[in-house]
Amino acid sequence: MIAAGLLTIVFRFALIRVLPHPQPSCPDEFAYLLGGQIFASGHVAMPQLPHWQFFEMLHAFVHPVYAPKYPPAQSAFLAIGQLLGDPFYGVLISVALFAAATCWMLQAFVRPAWSLIGGLATALYFGAGHYWTESYWGGAAAALGAALLIGGFARLRGWIAGGAIGAGVLLLAFSRPYEGGVLILFIAGSMLVRRRQLDARVVAIAAAACVTTAILLAAYDTRITGSPWKLPYRLHMEQYSENEPFWFTAPLPKKNYANPAVASAYRYYDFAVYKEVRDLPVAERISRAALTILMTIGYDGGIGGLAPLLFVFFVRRDPEVRRLAACTFLLLASLLVEVMPFEHYMAPMLVASTALAFTILDRLWRYRPVRTRDRAVIVAILCVAVLFGPALRVARAAAGQKSPLYHGTGFGIERARVTRDILSHPGSHVVFVRWSPAKPMPGPWVANGAHMDQSRIIWAHDRGAENRELMQSFPGRHFWLLEDDGHGVRVTPYP
Repeated sequence: MIAAGLLTIVFRFALIRVLPHPQPSCPDEFAYLLGGQIFASGHVAMPQLPHWQFFEMLHAFVHPVYAPKYPPAQSAFLAIGQLLGDPFYGVLISVALFAAATCWMLQAFVRPAWSLIGGLATALYFGAGHYWTESYWGGAAAALGAALLIGGFARLRGWIAGGAIGAGVLLLAFSRPYEGGVLILFIAGSMLVRRRQLDARVVAIAAAACVTTAILLAAYDTRITGSPWKLPYRLHMEQYSENEPFWFTAPLPKKNYANPAVASAYRYYDFAVYKEVRDLPVAERISRAALTILMTIGYDGGIGGLAPLLFVFFVRRDPEVRRLAACTFLLLASLLVEVMPFEHYMAPMLVASTALAFTILDRLWRYRPVRTRDRAVIVAILCVAVLFGPALRVARAAAGQKSPLYHGTGFGIERARVTRDILSHPGSHVVFVRWSPAKPMPGPWVANGAHMDQSRIIWAHDRGAENRELMQSFPGRHFWLLEDDGHGVRVTPYP
């Protein structure tokens, strides 16, 4: 178990020359990093920004508070990294804990050799090179919660199992409340079915964890939205989004955006994809989502990890196989109604399918109706398929290549370069970013930290004549104009 966690960290640091610390490039990453900085400074949210229209950033609030819209688990890990010197360390810690928890989870289902292989494979597949490690987007926090919850449920006795269930509930509720909530409900239902096998300590800790999670969630929601019953994600959708994340729901009311760059992101990307899916017949919406999930896993190199699932029929009498198969299927079904099922949305399902795959391998190895030689050949072939993804990841990472899935367009590197060039000038700076219809979907240039007044560089939307008002609020700073119109990035002194 510990070996899987250590492998994640040691292998990633061994590749630091070919895989430097990642630069944030997508809006989600900047939002999570903002949350990490806020948490690291000892706050849950910052006050509303003055002149907030200039500082609108995707997936974050600038009013009534300054905070990300996302659940706080990923930002909490980034805050740990921030306190250690770099948010990236928080990413590594989350992935390492996930790999170790996967090994621990598997120990409840299979023999030690299989659990060790599963833990090490998880460390190598989701570690160096994978976007859960090479970005600040997250994924490992929810996967860690799922592994703890499933592993704790598989044991059902002792303080450790109860603590794992409690920690799993907390992490899932604060990372992927929808997909994690589906898993929590499945485990809760399964615990009721097996209530005679429950240890009183497990029940007590699990109940206390659920109550604690509800209290913390209500407190967090109240701080962000002003209501214990409204998630920050929901309030942000009311402010900015014109569509729901599920294709079966009706569109939201049209919004009046303060900045065209923000409008283009929400209206011409998010809503456009939603409308494209919603215009399809229901059967095609479901098949499209299923194909997206399968192609996402395949494009990421993990399709071989699903190979053992093809043999679930042969070991269907095993109660643990049936339970894990039902859990995996339910989590898959929950993803089929989402407009854009990204791989980090799949985190609980991927953990459940990992447990199912290795349980099937273990049971096939002991499947008596088949001769030993034939069983050995089948299991060996399946092992090669399962380990192909981790081996491919290792080879690519050693060559300095990241996963092709969500690898970005190089915007993060470009933004870092522009930032360095501006900061090479003495003093503090404000950069006005001008949106151009020639490039309706520019990179998320306007993204700031938790303490803008203390930052040497502030990014702001260009709002024409209103810019003078903002300039008066930041006396002594140098002002720049950035234009990204599809013909290169130009930075000039503000006229």
